[in-house]
Amino acid sequence: FLPAMLGGTLSWAFYFYWYNLGKRQLELAGFAPSPSVHFAVATSAGIMTAVITNPVWVIKTRLQLQSGASSRTASQTSSAGLEKFAAREQSYSGFLQGLRHAVRNEGWRGLYRGLGASLWLVSHGALQFAAYEEFRHALLFLRCTSSQNGALLSETRSLSVPESLFAASASKVVASVATYPMQVARTRMQQRGVNAAHEKYGSLSRTMRAMYAQEGMRTFYKGLGANLLRVTPSAAITFAVYEYVASALSSAPGTSALHGHS
Repeated sequence: FLPAMLGGTLSWAFYFYWYNLGKRQLELAGFAPSPSVHFAVATSAGIMTAVITNPVWVIKTRLQLQSGASSRTASQTSSAGLEKFAAREQSYSGFLQGLRHAVRNEGWRGLYRGLGASLWLVSHGALQFAAYEEFRHALLFLRCTSSQNGALLSETRSLSVPESLFAASASKVVASVATYPMQVARTRMQQRGVNAAHEKYGSLSRTMRAMYAQEGMRTFYKGLGANLLRVTPSAAITFAVYEYVASALSSAPGTSALHGHS
C-alpha cells in the first residue's frame, strides 16, 4: 500500500507541476497550443518523473510479486546457486527494508531495473495528456457553441466534473491500449530471480522477444481489461480534482496564472 500511495502521489505531483510549467514556458516563448506541443511537454515531464520515481515502482512490483515466488524459485535452484538465491531472494518485509536490501545486494542499479522500459512508457503519459487536452478543448468548444449567451471560450476554461471524468477516462483508455505491451515487459524486467525463467529478461527488446517466443502475441495484452478497470477510475478522479482545484485557484484574486490550461 505504501509504495503504491507514495509512487502515485509523487508521480502525479511531479507530472502536473512540470507539465504546466513546461506549457507556460513554451507559451511565453511564442509556441501556440497544439497536440505536438502538448505531447512534447508531457514527454519531458514524464522523463523527469520516471527517473525520480523508478525506485519506488521497483520495490512495489517486487512486494506484489514475491508472494509464493521465493519457494518456487528455491525449489528450482541448483545447490550451487542456493547461497546467491538466499541473498537475493530474501522476502521483503516492507518498503524501506526492500530499498535497503536491493541497494545492498544489487547496488543502486538495482533500483533502476526497468528504467529503459519506463522511459519508453513516457509515451503513455504523453499520449494521455495530449489526448486529454484534445478531448478537453473539444468539450469546451461544444459548450461554447451551444451556449445561448455566447460565452467566450476564454470565459469557460474549466471543465465540469462530468466533462473532466469523461475526458480523463477516454484519454486513459487511449494511452493504455497503445502502451500496455511495454507495461507488461517492464513488470517482467523488474522481477528478481536467479533461475532461467528470469535470466532471459534483460533489455527491453530482449524481454519482448523472449515473451513473444514463449507465449505469443496475446501475452502483451494479458490483464488489459482488469488494468483498465483499475487505472481508469483513479485517473478520472485525479483529473477531475485537478480541474476543480485549478479552477478554484485561478478564480482567486492574484492567482490566475496558476491555472496551467491553454
